[in-house]
Amino acid sequence: RSQKNIDEGMEHQDVWEKEQRLFKSSERLMKIPESKWGTLRLMEKIASIQSSRVDECIPRIKEAVREKLSELKKEARSLPAQVLTDDERNRHFDELLRKVSDDIRRRVRAEFMSANPDDVALAIAPRVADTVR
Repeated sequence: RSQKNIDEGMEHQDVWEKEQRLFKSSERLMKIPESKWGTLRLMEKIASIQSSRVDECIPRIKEAVREKLSELKKEARSLPAQVLTDDERNRHFDELLRKVSDDIRRRVRAEFMSANPDDVALAIAPRVADTVR
């Protein structure tokens, strides 16, 4: 339906009948096979094409979803275990404290190394040496 048809309140059936009359009265349009006349046939053809395209895409979509799901499962397996009990939380906290303590000891002994020039300020040994002097 055109905007004019909508504004005039013309029903779909009336529009399709008007199209039929147009195809039957125009010499040029009469040459088109009747099975291809009008917007109704056009809508059916578009729906058919869309349906076949969706059918073609579904296997690719399924494969993309399977790959993403596999990737996310790997990522989830690499996450640290969830701490649920107080004992687990305490062990986890102790482990973090041990890591921080080890890191500070390495920095004091000047074992801390980084490729990032901004991290030079994080080395503790030179400061300790300056303080001792």
